[in-house]
Formats: sequence, C-alpha cells, structure tokens
Amino acid sequence: MLFRSIMLYLPIPMLIVRFGFGQRVRDYGWRFDVPLRHWALYGGMLLVMMPIVLYAASRPDFLAVYPFYRAAYVASRDTVLAWELAYLTQFLALEFFFRGFLAIGLGQVLGRAAVWIAVVPYCMIHYHKPLPEALAAIVAGVILGEVAQRTRSITGGVVVHTGVALTMDMLALRLR
Repeated sequence: MLFRSIMLYLPIPMLIVRFGFGQRVRDYGWRFDVPLRHWALYGGMLLVMMPIVLYAASRPDFLAVYPFYRAAYVASRDTVLAWELAYLTQFLALEFFFRGFLAIGLGQVLGRAAVWIAVVPYCMIHYHKPLPEALAAIVAGVILGEVAQRTRSITGGVVVHTGVALTMDMLALRLR
C-alpha cells in the first residue's frame, strides 16, 4: 500500500509536470532550499501540533489506528525503522501531490481557490481515520496549502506531516 501511494502521488505527477506540461518540478514546490524564516514557521506549526498529537495518542479511537504498522509491537527495531522510513516517504509524496501539484500547480491558474480544491481529495483520504483527524485534515489542508502557495515549497507540509505522523506512531507504541 505504501509503495502504491508513493508511486501514484510522486513520480506520476512529476512526469506529468515535466513532460506533459513542459515545466520544472521545482516550480511545483519541489524545493527544499528555503529561507531560515520559513524553517521557523515550519517549526512553529509543528510545535502547535504537539499538544494535539499528545491528546490524540491517549484516545482509544486513535490507538485503534496507530501505529499504522500493526506488527510494530513484535517486529525488530530494524524492521520498524524500515517501515517508518517508507511511511514517512509516503508523506513526501502526498505533500508533493496535494500541496505541490494541486495547490501550487492549479494555483497558477486558479489562485488561492486551488488550495480549497486540493483540500477535497486530501480530506477524502482521511475518511478511514478517526473523525477528529478527518476533520482536522480540512484545517491542515488549508493551512499547508496556503503555506505552500506563499513559500512556493512543500517543505512546510513535509516537516509538519512527517513530524506529526512519526510522533503519533511513537506515542502509540509507547502508550498501548
């Protein structure tokens, strides 16, 4: 499932951008050489999320879903590490698709409305998650889409998404 997500959300849109649109992938947010002030913004967003993640990790509905790798309780440390690396790579792919390809890419034509268009399918991939997370995906999608459009980079979404996901998995492993 992770491999499929990574393939659908990263190389295929990148190929469309490069060969279908004849544009640079970098112009769709695939740039990580961001100014220091942006890193402070990303760190601040992640810091705001930590109390929410701590609360969520204590809820039975979240513990029923996390950690995503269900065998993590009995797997070796190396296996869990390999899983988490693949899991976090998936967020890089998701951020490129939703924030880069859709929010920044469509933003070239539709402006800020592209953020809202990107939020709809982004929220839909959260339907199987606990309701508070599915609803939070709407807010997160708007904020991360706005940040991507303004900074012209998906870095903020990658930092926040991977930070939240990794923290949630590690807390769930500890608390369960």
